[in-house]
Parts: sequence; structure tokens; C-alpha cells
Amino acid sequence: MGDIGASYSLVPKVEQLRIDSEAQDAAAAYEASCYYIHQDDAESRKKAWEYASKAAELGSAAGAANLGVCYYEGIGVERDCAKALEWFEKSLQMGNTRVLNAISRLHAEGVGIPPNPEKALYYAEQALQHLVPYAATSLCLLYKGVYSVPRDIRKAEEILRKQIERYPEHGEAYYMLWMLDHEPENQDKENDIGLLKKAVDLGCPDAYGTLATCHRIGYGVEPDASRIEFLLRLAIQHDDSNPDWYYDLAMQMMENQTKEAYEGEYVSLIEKAAELGKSYLWLELVAAYHYGHGVEQDDVKAVECLQKAIEARIPTSLCIMGQFYTDGVGVEKDIEMACEYFSRSIEEDPECGAAYAELALCLLNYGSGEARIQEAFELAQAGAARGDLPAYSLLAQAYEGGWAFENGVRMPPDKAKAQEYREKAKQLEPAEGNTP
Repeated sequence: MGDIGASYSLVPKVEQLRIDSEAQDAAAAYEASCYYIHQDDAESRKKAWEYASKAAELGSAAGAANLGVCYYEGIGVERDCAKALEWFEKSLQMGNTRVLNAISRLHAEGVGIPPNPEKALYYAEQALQHLVPYAATSLCLLYKGVYSVPRDIRKAEEILRKQIERYPEHGEAYYMLWMLDHEPENQDKENDIGLLKKAVDLGCPDAYGTLATCHRIGYGVEPDASRIEFLLRLAIQHDDSNPDWYYDLAMQMMENQTKEAYEGEYVSLIEKAAELGKSYLWLELVAAYHYGHGVEQDDVKAVECLQKAIEARIPTSLCIMGQFYTDGVGVEKDIEMACEYFSRSIEEDPECGAAYAELALCLLNYGSGEARIQEAFELAQAGAARGDLPAYSLLAQAYEGGWAFENGVRMPPDKAKAQEYREKAKQLEPAEGNTP
């Protein structure tokens, strides 16, 4: 609901705004709330609520809307949807129609207040008539039965067509009408790509990315690589908060083999997509910086990206950090830390076969004693059970070198068993030409 205030400009002189707000300046208090509402730390979130409260108290309609956002999302205060509705309604009474969507959604969700489908639809239609951003999207979600409103695709189409009659320049209405063509109720209906093109012509940001996808797969339009890139750049220009568009643009640049793809823009696009929510891409950035793909080789930067992948709990990230500490990549070589990361990887992702094999290698290469050797063998067994190729190779070495164990007893060398595991490892090797 962060799009319902008058604006969300970031404020460079927050301290001065604090002084202004204390001097009964409603506008300054509102701007300060906008700044703090976008910060992640607890202290800033508390300030967002305090400044929004101050702005609302001083009669700012947008400040009241921000206070509603704070209560709805639990920013600086305990989440309370009833209070959120109260402040959105006060903002509306002060003339801020941008909150109509938020009021509709609260009545639809029925969290903290009884669900009210009639009010949800009423406020959604009001939002549409006032051309509130994403009102057409919200109305369609209601009629698609996402919330408490009965599903009625035909009614949604009827309202959107009337909206286009009233406001022929409402690009989002064309876009959502095109999207409704893909609902099951319309499976026998010929899709009208003209609706999507019209939405693009009228500047609907979501339509840019969707038409780019259509060009990529040849759906209703001819495949056109340069057009795809152009549309995705327009989408980002109009709305820079969608991670899919950054990722799709990066992929398209690589497919087009454009000059920019090899001068760092590819990596910057992937990084932006990761920051906006595609957190699995942090591992792709680790590889880019480690190998110098599309960017200057920088293992320190690779470690920074890897740390973000770990914070996002991306599978295999802990294991990779262990490998970095084992080899001293971007960090000082530290086998103890490597073992700690491998152990954490096993604990948090028990199916990561590589972590078992890597920890086994650390114990073999940097440990001593019979217990350590037996533990390494058991780890290799666990890794092999999870399909890890190096683990099978370790088991082959164990049987050939006489450090395999059965029922806690160290076994003599067994070349036949060693060969058996070599064959299993060979079966796991990627076919020629398929090496990642």
C-alpha cells in the first residue's frame, strides 16, 4: 500500500525536516515520514510512524494516508487493520482519493475487520473512476474471486469497457481487459493483441513488460529482439520496482549479445533484480564477480554478494562460502571457518550433498586421528546418498586406500569396491558438451 500518499520523494535533509515538523509544519512532517517509511531499521520505522502521526495531527491528508500504511504494515507500531482503515477514511475525507484502493482492499481482505464485499467493490469502482493507479488491477482481482467477492469475469469486463468509454486514455483499463482474455471463461475467445498495444501506446508500465514477453515468444506479434529490449527499458523507466523487468532485460541483452552486456550493465541489472526480491540471483553475481563475467574480476565483491545470498537463505550459499574459506577466495584462508560453514550448510540444507563431501575433505586434509577419518568416510557416504559426484570419488579413494569403515571397523583395501564407486561417479559426470 506504499503508493497512496501524495508523493514518496526521499528527503536529503531529514534533520531540518525534523525541526520544521516540530515547528508545526505539516508538509515537512509528511515528507519526513516518507523518508523513514522506506528505511528498514527499527528506529527509522518508529520515526516513520511518529512523523506520519504528526502530519495527520496537523491536517495533512497524505500524512493520514501514511499513518494508515504504518498501521496496515506494522511500521513503527503494532499492526492494526482497523486503525489503518480509520486513517485511510480520514485521509479520504480530507480529499485524498489515492486511498480508495487501500480502503477497498481492507474491506476485501477482512483482516482485523469483518469482510465486506459490497464496500470492497464500491470503493474499487470509485478508485477506477478517479483514475487511481492500479485501480483497474485491484477491481479485476476482486472479480476474479481472489478475496471475498464472488468471481464474475463478465462483470469486470463490463466495468472496464465502460471505463474506456469514459476515459479513452486510461491505459491500465486496456491492459487489464487484455489480461481478462486469458481467464478460463474466455478460453474460446480470440485474444485481441490490439488491447495490449493500445495500453502500451497509452503508457501503461505493466503493458510494456507484457508486450516484450509476447515479442519474445511470438505470441500475437512477430519475435523482435530489439523491440523487446526497448520495451523493457520503457517499463523500468516508468516503474523501477519490478525485479522481473531488470532480469528479463539482462537476459535479453545477453541473447542479443549487445555491447552493453559486456560492459557491466548486465551485472548491474542482475544486481538490481536481486535487491528487489530475486534473491537467488545473488549466486549468479557471485559467479560473475569471481570469474569476471561482464565485470572486472573481484573476489571481495563476490564474497559480499555471497553473504547476501546467505542472509536470504539461498540453498548452497553456505557451502560455497565454506569453499571460499577453504581456498582463500576473497577471504583469508581459514579451515576452521570453512568447516563451520559446511556444518551449517548440512544443518540448514540436509540435501546439499556437496557440503558433506567438502567437510569430509577438510577433515582428511587438515585433521588427524582415527575418529576424524571415520567421520570423513561417513560424511562421504552421506554426500553420495544425495547424489554428489565428488562424494562418490571420495568413497572410491576410501576403499582403495583402506580407510573405509563398516559397523565402526576399518576395512582393508578393496579394489573391487573402489572400482564400483568410480563407475558410479562416472555415471554422474555431465555428458560432453553439457558441462555448465
